[in-house]
Amino acid sequence: MSLLGLTDFQILLLTGGLVTFFAAAVAGLAGFGYGLVSVPLLMLVLPPRVVVPAVTTHIFLTSLLILLDVIKEVNLRRIWPMMATGLIGLPLGVYVLLVLSEGALKAIVGVVIVFFALALLLGINLEIKNEKLALAPVGIASGLLASGIAMAGPPVILFFSNQGMPKQVFRANLAAYFVFLNAVTIPAHAVSGLFTGEVVRYALLFLPTLAAGMVLGIWLSRKVPEEYFKRLVLLIVLCTGLLSITSGLGLF
Repeated sequence: MSLLGLTDFQILLLTGGLVTFFAAAVAGLAGFGYGLVSVPLLMLVLPPRVVVPAVTTHIFLTSLLILLDVIKEVNLRRIWPMMATGLIGLPLGVYVLLVLSEGALKAIVGVVIVFFALALLLGINLEIKNEKLALAPVGIASGLLASGIAMAGPPVILFFSNQGMPKQVFRANLAAYFVFLNAVTIPAHAVSGLFTGEVVRYALLFLPTLAAGMVLGIWLSRKVPEEYFKRLVLLIVLCTGLLSITSGLGLF
């Protein structure tokens, strides 16, 4: 027994439940952020090789729910090059997840998150003349991050934001891309031996809090000014990234 008379497993369930609930609420409201919030925090209580495949499954489900709501806005002509090249990065990401140490994975997660949050907070924009050509490296980087650390979002979100995509088109294209990429990533994890009984166990245990968080997030999306909330989310994401770096370096 430990704190408040709870067992270690009960504390793990409580922590994981709170994390997945909050991360799903963020995803339901902003259309992204489930992996950015959940991965670094869950890695504090579970091994990366359990967290990444479990969160990948959750991202697939949350993205599917968002896609069903905005499917009419999807522009496949615009995103298919990124879908194709995203497949190229998947094997390398799986390899990274298999060979890197737990500390190194946490540090990499943190660096990716901090860079992403700062880029969006500072409103960094680049002039891109050939969008289809630019989608190739974006897709490869996203595929690598998807299978390696369950974070396909940063390169894609930065690119879509840079291109000034309308809100609903942004959400629809992002959701369609995530559904496609994670539908391929999950079997890739399974073939590599990463999709274990422990992964399935935790993925299922946190489904109720995931669903509750999504319902809250979608409800809040109709009540809360999205831009203000996004800035708050990015500040929280920035803090989780810094926490992941310090944990990976053994400072926490």
